[in-house]
Amino acid sequence: MEEVLPGQGQQGPLAISQEAGEQPSANGAAPAGMTVQASDGLLIAQPELQEGQAIPPTASTRDWFDFHDWYMQDDFTLLDHPRSKRNTRLLFDFANPQNFFNDHDLTLGITPGTRLTLGLLLDHDDRHQDHSLEVTYQGPDDWSKLYQINASQPSVFSIPENTSTVGSLDNALNPFIGGFNGVDTYLIKYQSEMNSLELNYRIRSELGCDQLVYDPDAAIWVRRVGNGTTFSYLIGLRDIELNERFNMSAFRNMVFNGTTSGPASASYNVKTNNSLAGIQFGGELDYQYQRFFCGVRGCVVPCVNFADQMTNLQATDPVLGNINPTSMKASNDGPAFISEFRMLGGYEIRPNVRLRFSYDFEWLTSIALATSQLNLNSPNPGKIVVSNDMMLNGLSAGLDISW
Repeated sequence: MEEVLPGQGQQGPLAISQEAGEQPSANGAAPAGMTVQASDGLLIAQPELQEGQAIPPTASTRDWFDFHDWYMQDDFTLLDHPRSKRNTRLLFDFANPQNFFNDHDLTLGITPGTRLTLGLLLDHDDRHQDHSLEVTYQGPDDWSKLYQINASQPSVFSIPENTSTVGSLDNALNPFIGGFNGVDTYLIKYQSEMNSLELNYRIRSELGCDQLVYDPDAAIWVRRVGNGTTFSYLIGLRDIELNERFNMSAFRNMVFNGTTSGPASASYNVKTNNSLAGIQFGGELDYQYQRFFCGVRGCVVPCVNFADQMTNLQATDPVLGNINPTSMKASNDGPAFISEFRMLGGYEIRPNVRLRFSYDFEWLTSIALATSQLNLNSPNPGKIVVSNDMMLNGLSAGLDISW
């Protein structure tokens, strides 16, 4: 490693200051605030520090802001499940028709999850780029909510007790089907679960040369990271599993439309499975300012969705008639698309540890949602609706660690 004494020689960083008309001070130091570029491996000798004088902390690309052989990125995520774009009416109270329950009332809210990446550095090429292999898992993102709708008591309907009657709940999907109409209580449970797995090959650029910054208080040159941008791009395989369940149960004690009729019950269960598999293309651009960084990342996945649905239906009703246990299935394999966008920022805590925050957006198209399969008028075992999409928004926070 080459060492240049202050004020000696015309080669190296101090020569730049003299060419620019600046003269070193009496002790050979550069003017305060001067920054010059340093080639890799070059250091500047400094005067001896006074007793008790501390050397300023340094952060350089030689030891900081670099992935080593192995690295891990672990995020805690919060994702919001969107409302259905449809607003189909599901239930209503014939004693007070202004009270109804529809698709937009099936709000699932926010669920916690994780996103874990494990990477291995494979090679460093002559263009100062790192080549690595990454495996990423995201999930389990699990949304679930139970709704109870009552005819004669307060519920999500918010029906005043003096305007509702026992057995006044009807099903808007089919107001004449047995077991689902003229009932006292509905229980509706809606569940959605998503898991994602990726295998990517990534190429990442490095920051440029460091700066040598003179600190007049300590009379010392220190090596600091040079601010700049880095980019990376990836190609790989991705699979997303999206599964949903919709369970609707209805109950009546004895009274139907003001007369004693006997108990009734019914259940309607729909389950959908989506397996989206395809080739992923993505990129990331980061800007580094000292130990802070910010950036954007995006990726697209043209894929095939292997979708299927299963429906189970049965009812017991002495007035409107029974429905024998019925099971129906349907499937469809077709093109789909996944896109993802992320805005991120963070701070380098240690040479091999950094803290990161991000805003996340995911968009899944041509998928089958459980609520889109509901059809009590003429359930068709050969039909599945895959024309839905889902836009997920959320926040995440995590650590990047390399070793």
